[in-house]
Amino acid sequence: MRQVRVRRLIKFGGLAIVVTTLSLYALQDSIELYLTPSELMAKANILNHNAHKFRLGGLVEGVEKNGTEIKFKITDKKSTIDVNYQGPLPSLFAEHKGAIVYGKMANNIFIAETVLAKHDENYKPRTSL
Repeated sequence: MRQVRVRRLIKFGGLAIVVTTLSLYALQDSIELYLTPSELMAKANILNHNAHKFRLGGLVEGVEKNGTEIKFKITDKKSTIDVNYQGPLPSLFAEHKGAIVYGKMANNIFIAETVLAKHDENYKPRTSL
């Protein structure tokens, strides 16, 4: 009787490991983390290969707006990357605040398709006036 329980437990444990492994393998393409500017600078192959899209995160500096075109820098206080973006910015986007941008590198400039503003744990929604 005890051997039957042990065998069932081993089979169940093995099955759980296989299912978990297969699930993580299937989801690996949809898990998107971001690189910091320092990590990006260390990966010269991404800088030179402009077809690869990824996320870049850090603090925003030097925002320049010219119509719908926005130029700014993303920094992690060690390295800085120039970013170009066209489109609306999130309401929380501001200098010296965190942001994550999604896009690709072209001529050592990050061309962003999407800009996400980060907020701290003390986020409070705007109250209507």
